[in-house]
Order: sequence, then C-alpha cells, then structure tokens
Amino acid sequence: MNGILLLALGDAWNEVRLPHPVKVTAYCTALYGTYVNWLVTSIAAAFGTAANSPITSAGHSGQPWQESFVAMGFLTVAIAVIATSILVLWGLRGTAAEVNDSWKHSEFNIPREAEGHRS
Repeated sequence: MNGILLLALGDAWNEVRLPHPVKVTAYCTALYGTYVNWLVTSIAAAFGTAANSPITSAGHSGQPWQESFVAMGFLTVAIAVIATSILVLWGLRGTAAEVNDSWKHSEFNIPREAEGHRS
C-alpha cells in the first residue's frame, strides 16, 4: 500500500501549495514512512513477531524486546504517514476550490457577447 501512497503523492505533488520548509517536511515524512514501513515489516518477519499481526504470525512470537522494537517502529511509521497526510491535505486545500474558466471561450470559440444569447 505504500507504493500506491507514493504514486498518489507523486501525482498530486505539483498541486500541493505549502511553504518550502513545510513541503520539505511533508516530502521527508512520506519517504520515512514508506521506507521504514518496509524495513520494520522485514524485521518483524525475521523476528517472527506477532504483537501487531497475530492472525498472520502462525503461532510464532518474538522475544519481548523484539515485539516492543517492532511495535515502536510501526508507531513511528503511523505517525509519519498521518503527518504526511495532514500536511499534503493542508497543501491541497486551496487548489480544490479554484475554478478555471478558460475552457469556456477558447475551446468552443464562443464570443463573450454571445454567451447570454444562446438558445
């Protein structure tokens, strides 16, 4: 799912209107969230932890320190993804309300004076 999140962010990134430091923060937290999620998931599989996914653990469980380590890793990923989502949505808030009326006249070649006289 992180790949889909990055694809969606990449598609919308040019529309995000944030101050430069905030945009850099959103970018860094997005990368952190996706790569650390991959890393923590791989570590959880290697340790055989079950705290965050008892259904898929197939009866395995790691040492308490391993379970705690993986849980803290996933917690930081969740915080990063939520922060990224909030920042990107904040940056997109103004662009959704903007209306571009340039298509009305250029595409159909309708003179402005004739707009009110259409039947």
